[in-house]
Amino acid sequence: MSKRRMPLVFGSLFLFLFVNAVISPVMPNSVHASELKRMTVDDISCEKIFDAPSLSQLKFHPDGISYSFMQEINEDSSDFILVEIESQDTAMILPGGLFTLGDDTTTYDVSSYRWSHDGSMLLLETDQKRKWRQKSYARCFVYDLKARKFTEIGPDSTRVEIARFSPDDSQVGYVYENNIYSMNIKTGERRQLTTDGSDDILNGCFDWVYEEEFGIRQGYEWSPDGRKIAFWRQDQSKIKCIDLTGYDTLYQKMTEVKYPKSGMGNSDLSIWVVNVENGDKIEINLGEEKDVYVPRLKWVPDSKTLLVERLNRAQDSLDMLVADPTDGTTELLFTESDSCWVDVHNELFFEPSGGSFVWLSPRDGHYHAYRYNLSDKSVVQITRGEWEVLDIYGVDETYLYFASNRGSVFEKYIERIKIDGSEQEILTPESGWHSATFTKNLSYFYDSYSRIDQAGRIDLFNSDGSLVSCMLQKEVPELSEYILNLPQQFSFETLDSVLLNACITKPSNFDSTQEYPVIVYCYGGPSSQIVKNQWGGVGQYFRSMLAEEDRVVISVDGRGTRGRGKHFENEAFL
Repeated sequence: MSKRRMPLVFGSLFLFLFVNAVISPVMPNSVHASELKRMTVDDISCEKIFDAPSLSQLKFHPDGISYSFMQEINEDSSDFILVEIESQDTAMILPGGLFTLGDDTTTYDVSSYRWSHDGSMLLLETDQKRKWRQKSYARCFVYDLKARKFTEIGPDSTRVEIARFSPDDSQVGYVYENNIYSMNIKTGERRQLTTDGSDDILNGCFDWVYEEEFGIRQGYEWSPDGRKIAFWRQDQSKIKCIDLTGYDTLYQKMTEVKYPKSGMGNSDLSIWVVNVENGDKIEINLGEEKDVYVPRLKWVPDSKTLLVERLNRAQDSLDMLVADPTDGTTELLFTESDSCWVDVHNELFFEPSGGSFVWLSPRDGHYHAYRYNLSDKSVVQITRGEWEVLDIYGVDETYLYFASNRGSVFEKYIERIKIDGSEQEILTPESGWHSATFTKNLSYFYDSYSRIDQAGRIDLFNSDGSLVSCMLQKEVPELSEYILNLPQQFSFETLDSVLLNACITKPSNFDSTQEYPVIVYCYGGPSSQIVKNQWGGVGQYFRSMLAEEDRVVISVDGRGTRGRGKHFENEAFL
């Protein structure tokens, strides 16, 4: 049998090897492969005939008893729907996801939306324009559902970014031309809270480093009482530019982006708190060392204290500072340190009383949840074991809700445990990969579930794990007409006795007596995981297509990948 070289179609690195494999290929189709069609790039990427159905922009309503989503009508429009959980009664918010303004006949489509905290208003984005990666601008409107009134946030039909309701829903904060503004929703009055924004000075938004490396876009945080805003200020005047090539048009355009190369200086950073009423500002004391990062800020619920995460340039020591927003003074609460690096994450949740919070840390060798008391600075470990907490969803008076890989590194489950560390239970025991989104009051959650051989579904649960309803079954009937080679998971030992996890995808006519070229598809970066019991979607369609060209595709979670403890993750450190 002749072997043809396939062109490289992935952006990742592929290595061509040869293998004599003994594992049989797995296909979900009962029909013989010769009677089925072969997938093509056009089928997968252009026609998208294998895309599973979805509930676009699915969000819980702040009332905790209903949810909203965009229901696709056709390629150009989707109805904006609200559903009451128990009765399943539906209400139309915006037919077609479209709206007009007064006598203006121009039609605007909803690109994204946010509920106000009381659920009486919506913050709608339309006419989005992307700058790079996460960074985008849009025209933003507040929609009062009862009055059926639209109020534009930016002046003179301009695009703004990072628009957010204040906690009391009386105002909207936003960033325009790298300055922070607030707008009174009732009166329409706009206040400029910073004045020095420019191409070099960024207020309330971020440079490339923070968006790309720390995964954060919103550069300001409302205080819970709505009277203050804490914000990042960056001066990138010393940073040189690179030219970023855009490939989304036939004739590529170049965009200049401030980009610090490795070893070069970063943007000068400071943290400030501004009084929204009078514009007075206080700078937060970050210490004598200026070459630091502040990847996260978090207000304490009483609005009297601000938590500031200070990370050193080497990223192996993170200090949790307690800041006084009235005078800028800080004191150290605790330090996370590691011989290699400290992960930055979003897993910090306050208990309802506001006096303690839950934090994710690998200090015992695995990522687990800890409870910190702000008054006496005591810390108590909540979860324990030779497994990992993958996500934290929230904490109430009794329980902590989280995701873990307890039982198998290939799988992810939703769990809860009492905050004293007792009565841990899995809420979604079905084998596979579960990802949850909870209501604000933690009374319900929806679970986006799949497994390696099933596109999955979205289920709605009570917080005790009892099923309420199936919200969506992600069936793809078109797959029954095509060859789909599914991966098989296995583990192997390296020459130095390290156990690694892998999966293999083989052609439907696989012959164990023949040699096959191997395509190795992997990503070995920290916190990554490819080999898991989860539906592969578009990526798996491509790997199946390549396998049908008489190739074998193998993925390996190498040393440094997620889910096996901090020591294993640190193997990637050079």
